[in-house]
Amino acid sequence: MKKMHKKGWLIVLSLLFIVTVAFVLTHYKSYLGKRPCDQPGTVWKSNNGAITFSIDDLGAGTGTINHNGETVDIAVEIGPATGLDVYPLSSVVRDGDIRTISGDARLEHWVGTFKKDSEFTAEVKESTYYDIGDKIHFYRLDASDTQGDKVDG
Repeated sequence: MKKMHKKGWLIVLSLLFIVTVAFVLTHYKSYLGKRPCDQPGTVWKSNNGAITFSIDDLGAGTGTINHNGETVDIAVEIGPATGLDVYPLSSVVRDGDIRTISGDARLEHWVGTFKKDSEFTAEVKESTYYDIGDKIHFYRLDASDTQGDKVDG
């Protein structure tokens, strides 16, 4: 009888452990605090230097893409999770704290991998300038940086 009682508790504890792990894995958002939109006042640059954008106090990005000698002013929208959408800056209308994209002018759609707060990698999913599947590595610039040096961290 005691052996059966121990088995029952072992089963209950095992199930409780499995449910806890499943809950944590499905609800833990490891990207929070590591995305550019979570870091107002930061500047981000791609490894090849072709893309630079800064994050304003509302978590929205503006910058440029340089591609084949052409410079395009861009708006970068991040979220609600790990998606990054890039639009021509001319398609953005701002009314106070509200930023609206006019029309369907998306240039790029990337999915980010945010493991550190000082860098991330974006995989290209839809694009005007890159190939699908390309990976673009970004790093955060030091606040006093004028040469494009990375932040340690």
